[in-house]
Amino acid sequence: MSDEELRAGSSQPVELDQLLLLKEEIRTGEEMLRIRRFINLAFWTTGGIGILAGTVALCLAIALAGRVSWPVLARLDGICAVLATAGGVLNWRVRTRVRRTAFSSRSVLEGRQERGREALRHFTASTYPELEVRHRYYRQDVFEFIRQYQAESLKYRRTHNWLQSVIIIGSLLTTTIAALADALPAHRWTTVAVSLLVGLAASFTGYFKFRERSFYLQQTADAIEQELNAATFRVGDYAGLASEAESLARLTDRVEAIRGEQRRRQQQLDQPTENHEAATVR
Repeated sequence: MSDEELRAGSSQPVELDQLLLLKEEIRTGEEMLRIRRFINLAFWTTGGIGILAGTVALCLAIALAGRVSWPVLARLDGICAVLATAGGVLNWRVRTRVRRTAFSSRSVLEGRQERGREALRHFTASTYPELEVRHRYYRQDVFEFIRQYQAESLKYRRTHNWLQSVIIIGSLLTTTIAALADALPAHRWTTVAVSLLVGLAASFTGYFKFRERSFYLQQTADAIEQELNAATFRVGDYAGLASEAESLARLTDRVEAIRGEQRRRQQQLDQPTENHEAATVR
């Protein structure tokens, strides 16, 4: 084995470690940036609540002076004063916690993220693997595609089942309470509230199409898993291929076609009902 091959073999673990380190730094930076955005939101929200409550208290004191009794005005101003004090205390706590932890500002974190992405882009471009190696990487990514589609399908299926349960139980409650309206006159508003809840659940189910989304995602996951198994065991359309490189190339092509079909279905589901029906007819 030549010296060049030895150096190339020894450099692969180093390059992998550098790649993993860059990705870990980017993930850590994204988490810190997310926390910083939440801190900024909490800071401005608490400060805004305090300022708004103080302004409302002052306006009430000016506008209602002499028009309402002092106890009523004092009660309203007291509520505003409590809100202003709570907002000020929370704002001070947020500011103190940020100073104590020496948390970087949002602009600094965004700059670090940009430098990290540029470093990762440069590293990836300088160590671009061969086509067969990229196909092997893609085969490992297929497992993550399957897991992701199955998880999203389960999420939409649970949401659909929950909304359907609300519709069924709410409809039965509405019918029961309406039948007992004479015996339970105090629950008239309960019927209105339950009917509104059923209507909202039915509207969400019809508009967002959770069942269809779950079905298509699970169908895509099953199709990708079938292609992966066929490529792994060399059955079906992969039986006559001479080398593993051809099998990986066909697997990449098939999986990308399946994912493209899933994206097209997703776009159709995101369209309004009229456009979705027209696209289906075409």
